[in-house]
Order: sequence, then C-alpha cells, then structure tokens
Amino acid sequence: MSKALIGLVKKLKTAALFLGLVVLAFIAVMALLLMAVQIGITEKVLGVQYFQLSLTIVLAFATLWYAWRTDGLVKATEASVAEMKKQRQDTFLPVLDILDTLGVAEGLEIHLGLKEGKMPISLTCKLRNVGVGPALYVQYPVLWDKGTKMLTEDCLPQGSDLTPPAKLAIVSSAAPPYVQVSYRDVFGRQCTSTKAVLADPKKETFQLGPLQTQFGN
Repeated sequence: MSKALIGLVKKLKTAALFLGLVVLAFIAVMALLLMAVQIGITEKVLGVQYFQLSLTIVLAFATLWYAWRTDGLVKATEASVAEMKKQRQDTFLPVLDILDTLGVAEGLEIHLGLKEGKMPISLTCKLRNVGVGPALYVQYPVLWDKGTKMLTEDCLPQGSDLTPPAKLAIVSSAAPPYVQVSYRDVFGRQCTSTKAVLADPKKETFQLGPLQTQFGN
C-alpha cells in the first residue's frame, strides 16, 4: 500500500471519528434538553432560547470544520488516485535504449573525420526496448536528401530490437550533440530516449553517453 493511500485512510478514520463524536454530542444535548422540558425546569434553569442559540453556533462551527476537513480529504483522494494511476501505467512503461552498431567502415570514416576535425552527422544505431511494455509509434530521424526525415515504426515489443539498425541523424545544434528517438506507451504518454554524442576531435575519441529518458503524464 502506498504512503498516500495510508495517509488517506488515516484521515478518513479521523474524520469519521470526529463526525461520530459530533453526532453523539448533539444527541446527548438534545436528550438533556428534552429531559429539562419534561420536568419543567427549562425556562428557570437553562434558558431555552440562549441554550438553543449556543447549540446552533456550536453546530455551525462543527459543520464548517467538517466541510474544511472534507475538502482536504477530497484533495488527498485525488492525489492518491493519480499516484495509483501512475503506478499502474508504469507497469507497462517502455524504455528504448540506443546502442551504436558501428561497422568497421563507418568506424574508420568517423575516426578519419575526427582526425580532420570533422564531427559525424549520423550514426548507425540499434534501438532496443529494455522496458516492461511495448513502444508504440516509434519515431527517429535519419539523413535524407541533404536533410533529415522522420521514420516511424508502429510497434517495438518488449525485449525486441529495431531491424535493421537505423542510421540516426545527429542533432549537432546542441552542445553536446545527441541522438534521440520518441515513442508512446499503451496509455498514449509521450516518451523520449536521448544519448549524447561524445566526440573529441583533438583526442580522436568517440562514444555515446548514458541513456537519458523522459516520460510524459
């Protein structure tokens, strides 16, 4: 059971206890008033009008307090429901990892380009679903006629790879450059996977950074 749900149960118990005490107090006061009327001492000892006014004020404050507590319980309930919904959705969450699959020729081309101070503009990568649910509407940019084109894969099931590997276009306008793919889960939430392209022309080194993921609501 989540912490939010446990807290909600405690608040409900507190509110129910308070409401029960208010009801019992009201019943007890009314019983005393009826007894006083029956034995004829109401007007002499209690002062009926004053007593009724005091009782009305007390009940009004109790009602206001209970309404305020109820509003807090409603908000806590909404937060608890939202948390449980997110936990349920996360049990089907896809995660696409981006793995470079450089062949000898492409690796040599990038190495020679770095030697001349040129950064790579694309990278052959394997997309692998390492999450716990299918990745839907997978979109990834590839080089196309001196520009980029967005390709789409309808579904990438859990534990499967994109076949064949894609030659992803590198977003070079950022620092550091990166490769990125977007996709959706079965609930329609937008997800992205990103890896920085860590290339150093001076040291002639090249590698992908750690996987960065972002999931929508």
